[in-house]
Amino acid sequence: MKCPSCGREIPQGQNWCRMCQPESWEGFYENEKEAPQTGKGNRHVWEDGKDVLPERPENSNSDGMWLARLEWVDPKKQKEAYNPVLQPLALARPVPMTEEERRETAVVVEEPAVPEVRGTPEVPKEQEPVISYLPPKEPGIFLTNRKVVMALGCVLALTLAGAWIGWVLGGRQTAGEYEDQMSGLTRELEDVREEAEALQSERDKLAEEQEALLSLSETLAAGDELEALELADAYSDLLPGDLLSGVRGRVYEAGKASYLNGDKNQAEEYFSVLGDWSRSADYLDLIRMERDGVDESDYDRLVEIVDLPNASALLFADEDMSLTYLKGEWRTGTLDDYYFKMAENDEGGHTASYNLPSFNLEGYFYLENGVYAVGTEKGTAVDYFRFTAAGKNDLEVYCYKDGQTYTLHRT
Repeated sequence: MKCPSCGREIPQGQNWCRMCQPESWEGFYENEKEAPQTGKGNRHVWEDGKDVLPERPENSNSDGMWLARLEWVDPKKQKEAYNPVLQPLALARPVPMTEEERRETAVVVEEPAVPEVRGTPEVPKEQEPVISYLPPKEPGIFLTNRKVVMALGCVLALTLAGAWIGWVLGGRQTAGEYEDQMSGLTRELEDVREEAEALQSERDKLAEEQEALLSLSETLAAGDELEALELADAYSDLLPGDLLSGVRGRVYEAGKASYLNGDKNQAEEYFSVLGDWSRSADYLDLIRMERDGVDESDYDRLVEIVDLPNASALLFADEDMSLTYLKGEWRTGTLDDYYFKMAENDEGGHTASYNLPSFNLEGYFYLENGVYAVGTEKGTAVDYFRFTAAGKNDLEVYCYKDGQTYTLHRT
């Protein structure tokens, strides 16, 4: 349904849109008898379906007042022109006056002011229109309620401003906590980075260790102990200590084997690369004494290493050093308690006494290369004992009488 004034769509049962609602119901009735009497005449009405006001006709004065007469139409005769939408509008329409009629009448009909009608106008019950007061869904509602919209806009603006201020203040209040959190995250990232670097370093070290172990194992398998020792020393910071010790042990045993086999030059090379490891230095001194010979200045050092192979033979090879070594009292310390004593006598010689198993002969004793013999002459002397120095204070005595070896200790 459309408004008869402006043509807008209006709800069912409503005669006018809210923008075109007439201020007064005067002159909108079908006949003069039903129209309210104001004493000021009738005002013109709109034709069906026309604009709100037609163009000003020629029969009007300069102020726009209408110069016209009313022609009332019987609604029964104009049933086909009746439109229920225009109820309670009158079906009468103004008929313009001719120029001759205008001169004859010379009466100016001014359009009276429309009095303000308060409340609902009185409408005949049989023609009372059904007017809906529900607000139409039109853009005009925004203009009608602009104050409400402005109030809502102000509230929204204040709310947003408050939220922004709260956000700013809240951010200032938590700035310290934010810095603490960032510092904590930075420390955690630094720890992770250090751990990653440590893992990478450890991985590189393991790769180097594997390479060193492979080279070392191949060298040892080839029987080249000296080169293996050089590799072990080169990778000493990568290989475990027990492995390095094992390689040095291999070289040390190779040196001893070379010494016992008579290859003292090779043995000296092995012991030289080992330095002070184990008894390498003792073997080096022993090899030097065997090569250069011994004298009284070498006695103390020779007694310290006398337990090494050939050291005892080197000691007893010299008679004076042999007597010096045997001087004193030696005992087995067992139940039978065998002993041997060597002492220097007043004549500048030496006297020996013992209870070891022996022969009962008289004469002198002769000591040569560790063999103790008794007889009147050196050529006819009988071997009693053979001495072997087992240590500085340990002596092994082989008795030719019973074929037994006894270990005596210096007391």
